[in-house]
Amino acid sequence: SGIEARYESRGYGDFKKDLGEVVVEALSPIRERALELLDDPKELDDLLESGAEGASEVAHATLRDAWTRMGLD
Repeated sequence: SGIEARYESRGYGDFKKDLGEVVVEALSPIRERALELLDDPKELDDLLESGAEGASEVAHATLRDAWTRMGLD
């Protein structure tokens, strides 16, 4: 593959360094958003509340389905 050919004559350290840079770049937007949320506790609380409501709806639907399949409804 292209990656194997690119690093074939280079050391493992070069690969690790380049991979680290790719990972940092890929995670940068997530880190930036996390820092924004930490700077705005109200927005963070609103987001967590919204996520909890959505998770609760999914959980209730899953439990209803499980109860029905077990004949407990």
